Amino acid sequence: MKRRGVQRAGFTLVEMVVSLAILSIVMSALMSTMLLATAVIPAADDPSLTAPDINAVMEHILADAAFARSVEVKPAGLVLGVNDRTGDANPDVLYYSLTDSASTPTTLYTSINGGTQRVLLSGVLAARFSITSFDATSNLLTVEIATQRGTVYRSSTELVVRP
Repeated sequence: MKRRGVQRAGFTLVEMVVSLAILSIVMSALMSTMLLATAVIPAADDPSLTAPDINAVMEHILADAAFARSVEVKPAGLVLGVNDRTGDANPDVLYYSLTDSASTPTTLYTSINGGTQRVLLSGVLAARFSITSFDATSNLLTVEIATQRGTVYRSSTELVVRP
């Protein structure tokens, strides 16, 4: 016995396959968008540098240089002659340098009198120190730090020659 006037509710197999194909295309587009969005946001344990970290280190270096007795730029980094910081009543020497400038990324560190190295920034692509002379009594120290993301941070301070 066939019932001719009654239609069954539901979808055909072709309609289901087409809708699944469209749904899979939409889902793959959404997933790729989500993956790209999460790749841009740094993770909490990401060692990449942030602007406040870099600016704080640059301010620290420039503050040390502004009060230094002597400032010398060497191929290995920046050398500052400063007042006593170790408590031995003798002037000290501060070194700012990269751990290994040939390999990238590298680490910017500081040390006092060539002693224990203290890490200032990790993940540095390059660091450059330069002194520009304007006259016999005034020089400009410029510090440049390049990050892995291709950003170069630059800051300067005036150095006054002290007798």
